[in-house]
Amino acid sequence: MLPFSRTESSHFLLVAAVTLFVVLDLSVLAINYGIVWRVDQDTVVINIAGRQRMLTERMTKALLLLQDATNPEAARSARDELRDSAQQFTQTLAAFQHGGPVIYSNGKKFTIPPLADADTAEMLATGQRLWAGIEPLIQPLLPATLPPPGKNDADLITAIAVMRRDGPALVRTMNQLTTQIEMHATRSTRYLRAVHTGAFLLALANFVVILTLLRRRYREALRGLEVLRDLIDQIGAGVCLVDDQGRILAANKAAGALIGRDAARLQGMLFERLLERDEDVWVSHLPDGNVRALDVVHGSFNAAQISGTVMTLLDVSSRYTERNLLRHLANHDQLTGLPNRRLLYDRMLQALAHARRSHSKIGVALIDINGFKSINDQYGHAAGDAVLCQVAQRLAAAVREGDTLARVGGDEYVGLFPGPIETAELDHLMQRLHECFSQPFETDIAQVKLTVRASIGLAEYPRDGETTDTLLRAADKAMYRIKHSEAAEGATPFSRRREKGWG
Repeated sequence: MLPFSRTESSHFLLVAAVTLFVVLDLSVLAINYGIVWRVDQDTVVINIAGRQRMLTERMTKALLLLQDATNPEAARSARDELRDSAQQFTQTLAAFQHGGPVIYSNGKKFTIPPLADADTAEMLATGQRLWAGIEPLIQPLLPATLPPPGKNDADLITAIAVMRRDGPALVRTMNQLTTQIEMHATRSTRYLRAVHTGAFLLALANFVVILTLLRRRYREALRGLEVLRDLIDQIGAGVCLVDDQGRILAANKAAGALIGRDAARLQGMLFERLLERDEDVWVSHLPDGNVRALDVVHGSFNAAQISGTVMTLLDVSSRYTERNLLRHLANHDQLTGLPNRRLLYDRMLQALAHARRSHSKIGVALIDINGFKSINDQYGHAAGDAVLCQVAQRLAAAVREGDTLARVGGDEYVGLFPGPIETAELDHLMQRLHECFSQPFETDIAQVKLTVRASIGLAEYPRDGETTDTLLRAADKAMYRIKHSEAAEGATPFSRRREKGWG
């Protein structure tokens, strides 16, 4: 053991510094937990706000289906969808304004606190005003005992006209509300991270105090680099001593574990070649395939006629994972893991920009599962979710590398096929997408396999539209033409199977 002075004052200071370091470290862990909890809560609220836009679109779709209904069964199905969407929209809007429970996508209740900031309240008031003009027109159409209204029903025509007039404004308001909630969530998370950073800096300062006290206690023994290496090996944080050329002179065991190499073999290696920069953190790729994110704190040292930089490596993998998870959740469907509408729009904008520059085509396919509501009604939502996930897996395997398959609604998927691509290749892709439904789908019910069919509408840029919205509307119209066409056999490979159902 190396000699050191055993004064009561230095012992007291060291014990106090270590105790404070433990308290601060526990505080950082508690704040980390708070950040994770806040991110989870905000993600659910953001998804629920985004669902309002989808519900508005579902109500428009249900009104059109009700208008086209020719038999009581079709009218009842359209009314059920219209009623469910209107009830969820009203319940969620009230919860945003006054607080209260809503039904989340997994069927569980989630209590939303009232959104009280001025900007959000203004958007909610706008949404409530628009909805107040639409809801009274929808209510008379909801009773299940009513016969099919027909295309000339005055109440239905009025409701569709008002929905077409005010629906886009309501969708925009819900989009703005979602964005505002995201901004509020970002500010809240940023505040928590600022507190986290403050506690971290205090812990770091205290850590420096501990290092100073340790160095003071061992000052009589610190005569060279080997002794210093023995000391830093006792520190839980990673420490590298780097010379003025950026080469590692010494590293402790913790640094080797964080970087993923034996500490003894780090000597002489360039520090910056061992790690990759990812925004505000450094990333190390471990031999087992895992990734570790590190904060690197710079200091200086001058000992035994050697000077350089002290690199203190702090593991921030949880924060790095949380950030990436939040980004992933904001851009992907939670059930299937596919890109959601937001990410689809971003990629469509990129594909359109490239297509305009290169004068090439783009294909957009809208895939709608036929009769999916009947699966949920007969077998339950668990079976429906299983089918949705398997459909996503099959469709994702059928498209090309570089294509995008997104889930944009309950039973709707969109395929984006960026150029350069020709019509013959699009036809081949449509055939492959249809073949995804040629085999039955497994469920969680013993010995129950479901035969599921789908209708697929295809739109091409620039023939059918030159913007994301026009292309998606064109694909949607093509899909509905295929779904309702009686001439199902004898066209392109993706229009030969238009009359589909599940069984």
